[in-house]
Amino acid sequence: MRMFLIVSVVALFSLFLAAPIIAAAISGDDSVNQDKEVEPSRKDSFYELVGKDFFAGLSGDRVAFERAMALCEKKLAEDPKHAEAKLWQGAGDLYLSGLAFQEGNVEKGIGFWQRGLKKMDDAVALKPACPGVLIGRGMALVNCAEFEPRPDSSKAMLQKGVGDLEKSLEILGRTFNEGPILERGEILTALAEGLGRLGRAADAQSYYERIAKELAGTSYARTARACLEKAAKNNDTSSPGKAK
Repeated sequence: MRMFLIVSVVALFSLFLAAPIIAAAISGDDSVNQDKEVEPSRKDSFYELVGKDFFAGLSGDRVAFERAMALCEKKLAEDPKHAEAKLWQGAGDLYLSGLAFQEGNVEKGIGFWQRGLKKMDDAVALKPACPGVLIGRGMALVNCAEFEPRPDSSKAMLQKGVGDLEKSLEILGRTFNEGPILERGEILTALAEGLGRLGRAADAQSYYERIAKELAGTSYARTARACLEKAAKNNDTSSPGKAK
């Protein structure tokens, strides 16, 4: 049961790390003007209201977590089609599923898990071309898929998550590179690892090379180089894999 708690924490933490780019990307429009300078900012975003409380919840502050979930509920009561609120609420449900599994309540855990995934799907359905929403679901699914015990479900989750991240980068274009290093590193690494696990070796290698070049001098670049070196050493044509 502890595995499910780890999975839910990873999913929510991944969403938190990607939050600055998500906050910058979510807007009233479903597209990004690539000819205009865009400065990623959390100001006036829904993340500004709930992000810190969600993160505090991961550290055991149940009051802060419940406050964040209540804000999601309030926002959705005001606007049932608020994609960002659905996204964060879905991530919160994944976290609650982990707590339920840890307590031995399998039925409750499965319920939260299924509702969390559905809410993230609903968020994307509301804004299918919004890079921020796509990144949020994509980061959660790529991380969760690795621990899904059912092979078919794991692959489906991974394919959906990778697809979300690929589509978001295509929409964002060069504005993605204006985001903070931490968030870019997390997103690009998740995408590279996800592609590798799907057997798309050439695509995974391309992203590892991009990380090594664009994020030179960071831990992300070191990890990427280690993956590339391992693949070259083993002459692995199926996947660059992960650094051990």
